[in-house]
Amino acid sequence: MRLVLGDDHRMFLDALTAGLESRGHDVVGCSDRIDDLVDVVEEGLPDLCVLDVDFGGRSVLGTAAAIRQRHPEISLVLLSGEAPAEVWSAYETGVVDGVVNKLCDLSALNRALERVRAGERVVERFARPVRPRRSTCEAARLSGRERRAATTRSRLDPDHGAARGHDRQRVDGGQGGAHVTLAGLVGHHHHRDRLGARPLLLQHRHQ
Repeated sequence: MRLVLGDDHRMFLDALTAGLESRGHDVVGCSDRIDDLVDVVEEGLPDLCVLDVDFGGRSVLGTAAAIRQRHPEISLVLLSGEAPAEVWSAYETGVVDGVVNKLCDLSALNRALERVRAGERVVERFARPVRPRRSTCEAARLSGRERRAATTRSRLDPDHGAARGHDRQRVDGGQGGAHVTLAGLVGHHHHRDRLGARPLLLQHRHQ
């Protein structure tokens, strides 16, 4: 699959590129600058874009909408550590095709990308927020505990994938059985570069 990647963390972007290329994908462009993303997409014309939601305090959603308007044939997937209301709005209105939690592993991301490209709309490792209708008076009486519970429902739910029939098995992704989350890609990629691509666990055994 031809991919364009966008994330403001350069080391994470490099590690994600290496990880997805190891899965057979062709990363035709990437950028850590939000203002360059549309141009990178125009140049690479990917099948799918993987974009971090937060670029140093700037939301990528406007850029995602611009890409969707220019190239509706390109699939769009957001990476996010949390699920704020604007992310769900973008998903529910069709601006993006998928939302993937950064705390998932590379195998889960890869499966999500394949499913999106096959035409599915995918939410991976998030529980969709519950938005019960309340009157103004009821909303005003919400206790602090209820507010916190409502916020928690929009955050990571590690069992959500299992409830939706996803495979929760930890897949090593060719890294000697190591379970590497997206958030841990940077350290893992750094150690592999520094140690000549030998699994970190193996290095510890030889010390």
